[in-house]
Amino acid sequence: MFHQRGASSSHSPATVDIITYRLEDEMMYVPVAPNYKQAIGYVRDAFPNLKEVKDSSITLTRIANVMIGSQQPSVGITAAVWPRMIPHLLRYEVIDIRIKACIPDITVTPPVKSEAAPPYRGPEETTTHNEKAPSHSMYSPSQSCSPSPGPSAAKLSLRRLLQKLNISLN
Repeated sequence: MFHQRGASSSHSPATVDIITYRLEDEMMYVPVAPNYKQAIGYVRDAFPNLKEVKDSSITLTRIANVMIGSQQPSVGITAAVWPRMIPHLLRYEVIDIRIKACIPDITVTPPVKSEAAPPYRGPEETTTHNEKAPSHSMYSPSQSCSPSPGPSAAKLSLRRLLQKLNISLN
């Protein structure tokens, strides 16, 4: 069963200068925009977190003037009808903002063949007197060529840490 919502006679269409935009639980007063594009601009001004959202993902809705059973459904407002809606809005009327999830286009490309990584020289390998040790500022002649210490170095530092803790606790 349909019932029409009554309009307030104290609000004439000529006096509608402010409406309310609602996004989830937050509401902001905004001026009535003369066109839909500017209305979306006011959405972005009122809710800065929507600055990066595409126009096509933002929908303005209004509670319908009818009751369906015990519910008042929301109706989307298109750009074409926005100017015709303005005279029918009430001052401070709530316009809901709905954001459509935007799933980006994903392009899958085949992997690019890359050159193999250079061979790795572990700490157990040594250089002969004819080979030069790698010249890297991180290494000194007494250090291993491996970028990470071997397992014995980790045990030593752990043992040293436990000794220091034991000394400080005593």
